[in-house]
Amino acid sequence: MTILSVAEMLAYEKRIIASGAPGTSADELMELAGKRMAIAFAAAYPPDYPNPRNMLILCGKGNNAGDGLVMARYLSAIPGYAIRIRWLFPTDALAELPRVKLSTLRASAPCVDIAEREGVAESDWPDSDGVVVDALLGLGSSGAPRDNLAELLEELEDQRQTRNFNTVALDIPTGLLAVADALESDGTQDEEDLPPAFVASLTLTVGWPKDVLVREAVGHWVGRLEVIPIFDSEDLQPTPADAASLARHESLLTAADAALAFPRRSAASYKGNFGRVLIVGGSPGMAGAPILSALAALSGGAGLVNLAVHPVVLPSVAALAPPEAMVSAWPVEGDEENGPDGEEWQRICSSASVIAIGPGLGAGEAAEAILELVILSTSQPLVLDASALTVLATRPDLMADLHGRAVLTPHLGEMRRLLGVSQLSLRERAQHSRAFARNHGIVLVLKGMRTIVSTPVWYAEEDESDDNIVPSGPADAVETSWNSSGNPALAAGGSGDTLTGLIAAIIAQGNDLGDAARAAVWLHGHAADLEAAVHGCEVGVRASDVSRRIPQAIASARKLASMRWT
Repeated sequence: MTILSVAEMLAYEKRIIASGAPGTSADELMELAGKRMAIAFAAAYPPDYPNPRNMLILCGKGNNAGDGLVMARYLSAIPGYAIRIRWLFPTDALAELPRVKLSTLRASAPCVDIAEREGVAESDWPDSDGVVVDALLGLGSSGAPRDNLAELLEELEDQRQTRNFNTVALDIPTGLLAVADALESDGTQDEEDLPPAFVASLTLTVGWPKDVLVREAVGHWVGRLEVIPIFDSEDLQPTPADAASLARHESLLTAADAALAFPRRSAASYKGNFGRVLIVGGSPGMAGAPILSALAALSGGAGLVNLAVHPVVLPSVAALAPPEAMVSAWPVEGDEENGPDGEEWQRICSSASVIAIGPGLGAGEAAEAILELVILSTSQPLVLDASALTVLATRPDLMADLHGRAVLTPHLGEMRRLLGVSQLSLRERAQHSRAFARNHGIVLVLKGMRTIVSTPVWYAEEDESDDNIVPSGPADAVETSWNSSGNPALAAGGSGDTLTGLIAAIIAQGNDLGDAARAAVWLHGHAADLEAAVHGCEVGVRASDVSRRIPQAIASARKLASMRWT
């Protein structure tokens, strides 16, 4: 999905409204935005009946308040919400369009508690099951919050930490632009030194994702990001003149990216159609890592999964691995103290559609020898994670043999080691991801709250006869995608191993490396969202729980990708 800057979004929206196209007046767009925000809100925070879920909608005086008022009207028709509207300014300060929406709300939803004066009383704040909605300031605001707005945001944050209620921002969290500017200008990381801003559990942004919302540095304030489409017609899609990100090949990952990797299977399918994944890892003390990768690979649809593990851990891995997976020991010359058996390794690797190496591999001489052998003696796609990345950082000479056939999945610390730097800020993630993917010709999955997938692109020559040939040298361009799914449940051991197995499974089914990485990243996050929703909490969700949700996440991706908003 195309990413726009704040300035681009404001200009684009102005152009669309001025075009006079059907359904694009300011009033119609606000009505559609509010209605679809209500649908998304109800999906995220379902109504509770007969004990209604308390909602507090904080309104400013501009169009952001109008969106909130329309959303309130639609939600008021659903039993199970107790809605309060409170104001930052006197209601006679409302802009013209929000004033119309307020009149409509009063006439059609007498059950909504609409304050007559500005301010929020202590009794207005909801309990831990309730939700506070930010409809204070939208994209058009500038500068740090001041005066009564700053006081309200500070009180809101105190109440949020005390009462533990949920928070939803409409379009953009109030004060976020000032926070982003402060982080960009001086790199301040101490939250106490930053301007006050709304801290959202969920941000419902309208139209298109904005670049500021996908920055990892402001993820604490944005929370989970969901895009509310209101420009449905093909004629209304952004052009390169609207969005510089189109020229930069930048996008937000959505369900559509995941669904593309999973076409409907033929009724005549057999396991060979869906590829064989070989997972190499599992040294003493880290035997669980390849098991988690295998579970994810199977859940992700691989036809066959093989594990090759350290001989010492073979009995425990064989006992604990999914029964559908085949387990064998690393081939070694003589006893386990000797080096790898090159011929036997080549035999094992030759039958694999894709090789995932690294989960629990370790970082000793044996690990280095195995990694070198696998990289230099195979031609299949490779997925490198964990220990393999640690070893690779000490053997940059191996990078050339990964060109055009590898996915690397580092977290920030592993990325620092690959780059040979001691510091790498959140602000520099995208820049370094693109450069690394371009220069080495590999797909880079830089893990984090907003995982970034950087995919190298080569523009084929007109006389190119083989579409499978990857040109040598740096890529011509890099496609950069930010993930929109996931939650803190993934901040746990084994999450990376799970993602590695899922990427490998999707490659094994015939997808190219970039498509597979993008699909896997979104599905991994969405599976965590589904699992957390079952428990009503992200705490205590394990990597194995997330893997078991992958088939449901695939089904959900197909459904979401084909969904047509009403």
